Amino acid sequence: MSNNIINNAINKFISGNTKTGIKLLKKHIIKKPSDYLAIYNLGYFYQQLKNFELAKKNYLSAIKINPNHWESKINISLIYIELQEYSTALKFIEDVLNIKENYQPALRDKALILYHLNRYEEALNSIELSINFNNKDYIALNTMGIIQLGLLNLEIAKETFLRAIKLNNKYESSFINLGRCFELLNLPEDSIKCFLEAEKLNPNSLLTLNNIASYYVDQGNYKKGLAYYLKAYEKNNKDLMILSNLAKVYFYLDKYKLAEELIQKCLKKDSKNEDYREAYAALLFKQQKYSEAWNYYEGRLRLTKFSNKNIYANNIKDFLWCGRNINTGDKILVIKEQGIGDEILYGNIYADLFKNFPDAKIESDPKLIKLFKKNFPLQKSNFFPFGFFTEYLGSEYTPRTPLKD
Repeated sequence: MSNNIINNAINKFISGNTKTGIKLLKKHIIKKPSDYLAIYNLGYFYQQLKNFELAKKNYLSAIKINPNHWESKINISLIYIELQEYSTALKFIEDVLNIKENYQPALRDKALILYHLNRYEEALNSIELSINFNNKDYIALNTMGIIQLGLLNLEIAKETFLRAIKLNNKYESSFINLGRCFELLNLPEDSIKCFLEAEKLNPNSLLTLNNIASYYVDQGNYKKGLAYYLKAYEKNNKDLMILSNLAKVYFYLDKYKLAEELIQKCLKKDSKNEDYREAYAALLFKQQKYSEAWNYYEGRLRLTKFSNKNIYANNIKDFLWCGRNINTGDKILVIKEQGIGDEILYGNIYADLFKNFPDAKIESDPKLIKLFKKNFPLQKSNFFPFGFFTEYLGSEYTPRTPLKD
């Protein structure tokens, strides 16, 4: 009898009569509150309708009745992935694997969660195990490609995405991620081909429209980029990714008022988001509001793209100067931020630095140390190769012996 009611509710729901499907299950659960399968399916209905709170509530009720109900646990983990609450998602997926050891889809999901937690090596181990159990799983291959991107193994990532596409050339995500990979390989023409192919598969995808728009903006074609951002905005005018990118393109088109309105909306929703703060800083700099702009601009040092430029970024983030007063006797370490060209360009500030803080230490590109020591003979012992201190900041280890002239 219970199975008939559940099946009838499922048929109603998938045929589009969602309210009737939900009503049938609710009525049945009132009569049989211990029927965890009915409760699970009610949770599934709510999950499909994006009502995650009610979905979680029902899954947790099903798990309380049957702690080994792994289907509820895997579905609730997917909700937490979508909510970007990855640590909680990991707990549930680990429970699934304790019940169903080496369950291939759970291993795949675990790899994606570990990737989002920046635990790339562990993610790679999990996805390799998943693919060993099913080497035809194009979703798992797509996940492996994403992890290889995180590890900056770009050629391996490219080949992995191509393998996924060969298995299923209708899976939009693989084309999007291959396009991102081509961007990192500095192959813009190949990247836009992938993004346009993804658009054919799903013209309504915000992610695809955003990537196409970003491509045109990067190429300096701001008007075409704007057209694609506006397409995405029409489909979802509350998505913060679209709002922030739309703000940036308005900035490039000198429409500062529109840019500011949009980026302020983003900051109102997520005031700590470093990407929004950096975009707002650029806007403030353009309007010559330097003091206010600098407070936002410093956030760039915590962005992922800065971590890619500076391998010790995670070591230094807790030691960054945050505007407090500095006394002459304080220990100061100056670290190069980008390449040799920028370091040479801004190296003239060291003279002023040493006037006020003669004991300041400077990490420099090793190729420039002799040049700086020659230009600043009184402080030649103040220059150290990049990583001399920052490699060990926050650890129990001590720096190695300085390089000799």
